[in-house]
Amino acid sequence: MSSIGLIFPDQLSLNNKVLEVIQGDDQILLYEPLETFYEISHHKHKLVFLISAFRHFKKLLKHDNLIHIKIEKERSLSLVNYLDSLHKKSPFNNLYVAKPSDFKTLKDLMYFCQSHEINLKVFDDKKFISTTEDYDAWSEGKKTTIQEYYYRWLRKKFNILMDDDGKPLGEKWNFDKENRKGISLSKLKFLKEIKSKLTL
Repeated sequence: MSSIGLIFPDQLSLNNKVLEVIQGDDQILLYEPLETFYEISHHKHKLVFLISAFRHFKKLLKHDNLIHIKIEKERSLSLVNYLDSLHKKSPFNNLYVAKPSDFKTLKDLMYFCQSHEINLKVFDDKKFISTTEDYDAWSEGKKTTIQEYYYRWLRKKFNILMDDDGKPLGEKWNFDKENRKGISLSKLKFLKEIKSKLTL
């Protein structure tokens, strides 16, 4: 049974479960043009950083059967349409993917696989320390679910930046107000030096 592994620009980890289960003859699809890149407003620097990191990540992969679909200024084909054309050209029975960061992409993959009788295996996204089960356990019985309090719960659970008395280091849960202040000239100079070394 042939399989395909799907990796998105925000899933750059060599610990990605997709890389563990894929076999030598299977295909790995590196897919840049996420639909959220076109549908949701993003900072241009963020997009450049993600795509640049994705292309550098590709060089680390020791797999012979790589397919790399690059982003274009104008979207010409959706993910589902591309998978459909790929399946017609080279049929596959299994599709492996780490859980996408947006639900629409996951829903599209579920629809595509169901329509083509393809086994879809969705792995936990390794870049998160929590799981869907964690959130369900925390939110059970709550009338309102404020994300800030979930983060605090996670910090206590995993003892992240907490002191011995169970209080946050620095005596504050976050420094959002300070982080919104303008950047200093010295830091701007440093960032310009880093920017000059960035490559696509």
